[in-house]
Amino acid sequence: MSNLSSLKVPPPRTPRYYGRSDALETTRVPSGTNPRDYYLKNFVTMLGPIISHSEFVPRNIVQHLMRDKKDSALGVKWENTGHDTVTNMEGALHTYVVPLVPVFMHGDHVYRSGHDAVHFPAVDGFAQARRVILSALIQPDFESSEALMQVAGLRNDLSIGKPLGHGFEILSASEKQDNAKRAAYDERLRQHIIYHLVESHSLPSRKDVEATALSDEQAQILLEQLASGQLPAGASNAQAALHDKFVVQDGGILSLELLFASALHQFRNELGALEYLATGQGYVYTFDPPVIFANKLNGKDKLLNRCMAAVLRALIDGGVRFTNMRAFAIGDFADKTIVGVLKHAFAGQPHVTVLSKYDLYPKPAQTYVPPETGQGAILVLHNNSDAFGQNIETEGKSGSMDGLIGNVSSAAASLHRQHPLLLEHVF
Repeated sequence: MSNLSSLKVPPPRTPRYYGRSDALETTRVPSGTNPRDYYLKNFVTMLGPIISHSEFVPRNIVQHLMRDKKDSALGVKWENTGHDTVTNMEGALHTYVVPLVPVFMHGDHVYRSGHDAVHFPAVDGFAQARRVILSALIQPDFESSEALMQVAGLRNDLSIGKPLGHGFEILSASEKQDNAKRAAYDERLRQHIIYHLVESHSLPSRKDVEATALSDEQAQILLEQLASGQLPAGASNAQAALHDKFVVQDGGILSLELLFASALHQFRNELGALEYLATGQGYVYTFDPPVIFANKLNGKDKLLNRCMAAVLRALIDGGVRFTNMRAFAIGDFADKTIVGVLKHAFAGQPHVTVLSKYDLYPKPAQTYVPPETGQGAILVLHNNSDAFGQNIETEGKSGSMDGLIGNVSSAAASLHRQHPLLLEHVF
């Protein structure tokens, strides 16, 4: 099971990211040039990512996920095109592989009937940019029933987890086109994830928990209580409190324990890397709940938001101190109470300012203004990356955060699938 008392720590040779986000700097990008096009032409000169992943994700899977995505994956997972290489359960494993890159952002995100940016003025014919860290964290993918719904969802029969063991080999691209081989392969990966995320290494059948499964509202209340430090009688920590808890969704019944453990792995991976990368100047963490990836959940992002808050509180109560975090800002347009829930979660970390993300971009300018605690810190953004396709490199700017950030930044170049340093720093 995951460790509630520590974050992942990069090895000493891992580079740190320097710079601050509350001042602009002039780049070599000529004014009027699309930033993505410019940086992609020069991608080999850009810094590659550092990649923080959970111990149970095999290194060859990490390499495969970073190198072999298709160009675009808008609204789809595995497709029987004869060319896809990332299966649905490989995509689910990408949840626990977190790339982070230093990025030049040439505008601040704004939503105007679609994703857009407030572009920065040029200086002497060259574009200005803001230094940020981009986390290409794969959000829990409940866009359809094909990815994490298959992992966290209960079936008609008991699901017994089983680790992959040493020497695991990835199916070849041609073998994956065989439906029976791919299904058996994905089932092995599903069993592997369950083994590592559930204390009993198994999930019960639906019929075994139908009578006791929580409603979405009840699950949210329980997670809010855990986020405020209220543990049920007899529970040693939040993770233990969810061992036998399940929640009813339109798509079936999900394991709350697995959802919590999944978020715990993500934040141990990501925040451990950020604490290291931003040593010195600190970081302002922003988070945009990915509505599209929560399509199959009754409350959309609300259940996942509260799971995140419960995980953060559990880490803090376990002894983790977010030494270099200066602020935690969440997009709350569809969840107006989540800021309050997160303030309870961070009660033991008074140096962290918790606020709505939109307070960082005040009107009328809607450009970045850090809170007092974030002066001189580096801003952390999420592109809500896709596990199955390189949308940040191919998508237009209005459809998603992935497309918008891709268009107005250097991120696609640093994450280029053929970047010579793409897998230089993996831990």
